[in-house]
Amino acid sequence: MRITEYRVVETSTVTDESLTRVLNHETKAGWVYDGMTFVPNEASKRPRMAFIIFTRETEVPDPAPVGEQAPGEPGPPAVPGPPGEPGRHG
Repeated sequence: MRITEYRVVETSTVTDESLTRVLNHETKAGWVYDGMTFVPNEASKRPRMAFIIFTRETEVPDPAPVGEQAPGEPGPPAVPGPPGEPGRHG
């Protein structure tokens, strides 16, 4: 099953050089640019900070049907039985 993962990078240095550096670094790591949001600065025309959003598709194992355990997952915890008897799974 494929899912979409999200990554948000926050930067308080909002210059063309810093934003370019973040974009290039994350896309080289396999993330796909999805959008950018700026936080306004009342004292200046330059934004105070930026949030840069990235996504990527990731393959994850399908969840096991209810009542079944997926391969490699531990079973339910053992419930202690009376002294001298093995535990039972509940």
